[in-house]
Amino acid sequence: YLTYAGTDGHIYYHESEGISGADIDGYRIEPVLDLGDSERKDRVFEIWFDLAEVGGFSIDIWLRSGETLGEIMSANWTAQTSLSCDSPSAPFIKCDRNARLHQIKWGTNLVNEKFSVNGITFKYHPQGVY
Repeated sequence: YLTYAGTDGHIYYHESEGISGADIDGYRIEPVLDLGDSERKDRVFEIWFDLAEVGGFSIDIWLRSGETLGEIMSANWTAQTSLSCDSPSAPFIKCDRNARLHQIKWGTNLVNEKFSVNGITFKYHPQGVY
């Protein structure tokens, strides 16, 4: 179910197939990742999405990276190329970020975009000890 918070302090959800009305900006922020070694920088070069739904819509992706948790939390999101979900043969985006910590935000911003993601895989190269 789509669940969202209203400005009135209540939580709302939809259980039908479609949502009537205006576009809804829905996104998910993934946890901060150190990609296996908190003392090492890693160069992220691809992010793959395991899509459970395909169709005429896209997933928008943002990325931020940093050397400390405080640095990454205060960093601005950088928009990446959107991922077309219209039957992609290779559902991934290319990026080039070298840091100790990485975080992504992804989602859609139009009405009735029926996206579903089962998993996200980061492809990266270790760059050495920080």
